[in-house]
Amino acid sequence: TLAVDSRPQGAEVYLDGRLSGRTPVNLSVNPGRHEVELRLSGYQPYRVTVNPRPGERVQVFAQLVPEPRQGTLAVTSSPSGAEVYVEGALRGRTPLSLSLPEGRYGVELRLSGYEPYRATVQVRRGETTRLDVRLNPIPRTGTLLLESSPTGAEAYVNGAFRGRTPLRLVLDEGTYRVELRAPGYEPYQATVRVERGRETRLSASLRPIRTGELFLEARPEGAEVYVDGRLAGRAPLRVTLEAGLHEVRVLAPGYAEYRAQVEVRPAESLRLYVELVPVRAVLELYLNVEARVFLDGEEVGVAKGGYLRLEAPFGDHELTLVAPGYRTLVQEVRVTGNQVLRLTLRPL
Repeated sequence: TLAVDSRPQGAEVYLDGRLSGRTPVNLSVNPGRHEVELRLSGYQPYRVTVNPRPGERVQVFAQLVPEPRQGTLAVTSSPSGAEVYVEGALRGRTPLSLSLPEGRYGVELRLSGYEPYRATVQVRRGETTRLDVRLNPIPRTGTLLLESSPTGAEAYVNGAFRGRTPLRLVLDEGTYRVELRAPGYEPYQATVRVERGRETRLSASLRPIRTGELFLEARPEGAEVYVDGRLAGRAPLRVTLEAGLHEVRVLAPGYAEYRAQVEVRPAESLRLYVELVPVRAVLELYLNVEARVFLDGEEVGVAKGGYLRLEAPFGDHELTLVAPGYRTLVQEVRVTGNQVLRLTLRPL
């Protein structure tokens, strides 16, 4: 006879593989070798071999052991070799199988060149929880965020217009030249580094332009140009000035001075053309004969009775005298003011 009992009671009793009752139970058996197994949900199976002799009563008592409250976490990844962190602790590399107490776990996979993967898994006792992860490569692009005050500035990246601020661009990783332009403001320039998988932010406060440009042309060329009493150069001339009113003077020998007040506006170009008026002097000619008078090839009168009064601009001139029976007289004259010239023509 077999007297089978267990703690806790109620375990199924298998005799030689056949269910024969629940503990406590007495079983009649033939003498000889027998296999006894006890099973109870939540507990580990208990097995024993007995060999009762004829007429012998054999007692079988099992202190059943609870099943461990653990499960298995199996982690694989593509590509493999990723570091596996469970609750922040490194536990190995994929593929990896871990025995863990049942419960919820935070799992993270890390592999160089790939985005981290994070998940929460539930491990149940006696079961295998599988986590199969396809890792995503870290993109080779980054984001460039361009902002400006004021908004609406034109944005140029490596010289190419890309839009107006605020502007978000996806760019390959690398270094870029950025320029922001807005009417009435100084251009803003910067060099930025875009890193893959990250956002680079560039915020610029544009400075108002407080200057404008004066472009002055004059006739004759080479005239001296004075701005606010200071020599700025010679015409033609391009000069940057503070916005506002300025006094401009243009001078050239033999010409009347030009003087004006001009207004230069911020970020604008003011074009000014000045034609100087020649200054004229009085020439009095006294000749020994009556002659036709030419100045710079143009006839200007006849010296009747050997006298002529004429006006000529300041500067160098060619004076020509022609009279019948006399040699033509050609003479260079520099006019710097009123002059009296006494000239003699020679007979042929």
